[in-house]
Amino acid sequence: ISMNEAVDKAQDYLARVSYPNMEPTYSEIKDNIAYISFAYKKDNVLFYPDIINVQVAMDNGQVLAVEALNYLMSHHERETERPEISEEEAKEMASSTLERIENVQLAVIPKSSLREVLTFEVRGISGGETYLIYVNAETGAEEQIMKVIMGERGTFAL
Repeated sequence: ISMNEAVDKAQDYLARVSYPNMEPTYSEIKDNIAYISFAYKKDNVLFYPDIINVQVAMDNGQVLAVEALNYLMSHHERETERPEISEEEAKEMASSTLERIENVQLAVIPKSSLREVLTFEVRGISGGETYLIYVNAETGAEEQIMKVIMGERGTFAL
């Protein structure tokens, strides 16, 4: 099956076993198995602390494994916060690093202090490479930068 079909099968499976509103984020194919990460999405905000990883067989589309520990440990009802800065301000903050911006969305990211931070996830290009810059939606401070690696086997963020 294709990677798109594997993602669809994994997403359908998650919805059937009571993990609704899961958005595919990153994926990889290794040894004919698709490894797909999903983040919970509510009110157009991605919640990266609530990650679920699913393994799908690429030959027949069977869901082989589901790892939901992060989701089970982190997921709870949250009030969706309103950002203090605008999307345009977040783009301006990121534009000092990025040559071109492709997408901006709200995302909650986990911090090492076990707290969560509402950010604008700004996806863009610099030097021919794709990056994700997380701009704090309250203060405008840069919280994190990740490089997106797109290859034959899938898409990762490091």
